[in-house]
Amino acid sequence: MSPPSIVDAKLALAFKAIDLSQDDRLSWPDLAGIAEELSSRLHADKERELELTEAFQSWWRQFETKTGDEVTLDRFISVMKTGMAAGPAFYQQGPGRIVDVLIRIADRNGDGIISKEDYLAFYGGSMADESAVLAGYRKFDLNSDGAVTADEFRQAAYEFFTSEDLDATGSFLLGRPE
Repeated sequence: MSPPSIVDAKLALAFKAIDLSQDDRLSWPDLAGIAEELSSRLHADKERELELTEAFQSWWRQFETKTGDEVTLDRFISVMKTGMAAGPAFYQQGPGRIVDVLIRIADRNGDGIISKEDYLAFYGGSMADESAVLAGYRKFDLNSDGAVTADEFRQAAYEFFTSEDLDATGSFLLGRPE
């Protein structure tokens, strides 16, 4: 058996981060809980909270139609890799939609910048180690101007789900995968 790929390792990190029940299975309540938690941490208004919940529902439907009510880690990785390989629609309707809503929530003043504080708020609690998260923030700042733009964040999020390069910007989204 070959070792897991870099993408597999990153997807395992994502799975662990969104498995709120910590039962090694994802269900709709896990994703709904993440949407609620992120909305709270980022001080989203009710409209944006609903938009984020709907984005998570859209992503969940990508699994639900293929796997039933619960998703194991192996199935999560399989569906994500198959979906991402099928073309951009899978990403745009699932993880990409969530990323876009999170950017709209985090960029309160509309300047296209995600502040370090708002970026840290994405990862509050136990989702990832703060020092690893800050290392990721610095890595996402592609032009080294001290700020992460919405486009830089979008690129990093997409790379998280697609790049087999351990040093790719997106590989640091939830801390460096091992």
